[in-house]
Amino acid sequence: MGTLEHTIAQGLGGHTVDGEFYRLRADQEEIVLNGQNDYHEKCTETNALGIEVEALPDGLDGSEANVNGVTASVSQSYSEKINYLHQLKRILEAHRCRQGLTCAPIDPDILKNALLFGIMAFIEGMFNASFFLTAHISASPISALLLSLLISITNIVVSCCAGFYIGRWLDHGLNAVDSDNFKARRIIARLQFWCFILFIGWFHITVGLIRYLETIESVEHTLTNYWGVMTTPEAFFLILIGMVMTTVSYKKSMSAFDDPSPGYGERNKAVLAAKDALLDFQEESQEEIETRFDDALKNAEKTCKAKVKVINQYNARVQNCIQARHKLEQVISRAESTLKTQIAVIVAHHRTANDELSSVSEDVPEHLTSFQSYLENIEIPPFMHTPDFQAFKCELNQSKANALKQLDQIFEQVLNQNGEKS
Repeated sequence: MGTLEHTIAQGLGGHTVDGEFYRLRADQEEIVLNGQNDYHEKCTETNALGIEVEALPDGLDGSEANVNGVTASVSQSYSEKINYLHQLKRILEAHRCRQGLTCAPIDPDILKNALLFGIMAFIEGMFNASFFLTAHISASPISALLLSLLISITNIVVSCCAGFYIGRWLDHGLNAVDSDNFKARRIIARLQFWCFILFIGWFHITVGLIRYLETIESVEHTLTNYWGVMTTPEAFFLILIGMVMTTVSYKKSMSAFDDPSPGYGERNKAVLAAKDALLDFQEESQEEIETRFDDALKNAEKTCKAKVKVINQYNARVQNCIQARHKLEQVISRAESTLKTQIAVIVAHHRTANDELSSVSEDVPEHLTSFQSYLENIEIPPFMHTPDFQAFKCELNQSKANALKQLDQIFEQVLNQNGEKS
């Protein structure tokens, strides 16, 4: 027999039923408590997750993009590089004045000139091969070509070395303020020059003799053989072409790899290297600032996405809490309605059984049939808004533009202070 049937039986038997109302309430209260526990549990879990979400960084503070230290160090380093460039320029100017130089230093294209010497060696080799093909010293055109290229390469290399290491020193310091201090070096260069002339002359005559005698095994330097070389067109033109290539290579090499005045090009290269280092420093500084902002943006995006994901999970739980509250409200509403109905039935049966003389009142106390107190003291956690990454991105890009503009102003200011043209 259920509580309701038991209570009705008590009323029909003439017993008091006021205490039985609380039994009916306890039955409904148990159902309400189950709903409240589910609602409370979800709210507690959601609040705990909310605390974790608030502790997570959103990465939108922009602290990683702080470039104040970079701009401060850039100003000092740039000023030092400008001063170093001025020092090198003063050294270059002092060298120019001491040596009595009037022309600007030459900065030749070494690769281009090396290619030119290679072409000259090939051209001379082709001419040599055409003369050696008519002789009987080559077993095949290939061997004649190899011998010709060996002769031409030797001629060009030796002439270039002589021009660069000897020719540039022949007049070194001739117009200098202290010209006598370089006299010994010029004398050494002249001795080296005449040694080169003797060697290269012997070399070309030997090549002519090889063509005249048509052998490379026994070449004798005699007046008779010399006269034979002069009267043999192939041998004569072989020597003539070799001497022309020697002269051209010698003169060209004096300015092909460096300035003709020793030390002038070296100091000029130091100035040019300092200028390049200055430009590289500007680019590296700009790249460092851009990298800092780009890295900050990437890290912020990564951190923001992670937090947005957790916030979405939190908001989904808040929605579950709202649904649990609605469910609890429905349970309470049904419990109150059911309890009121049961009490009304009991009162009706009791009055019928006791001829309207029952002590049961129709006005049942509100606290007996109300379960609204189970909705109190449990607040639904608030929804959380996701971080506005796009606004942060626009702000960070604007900060990057301002930082790069500030960097340009620093460069311009340092240049103006040091009297350097940008």
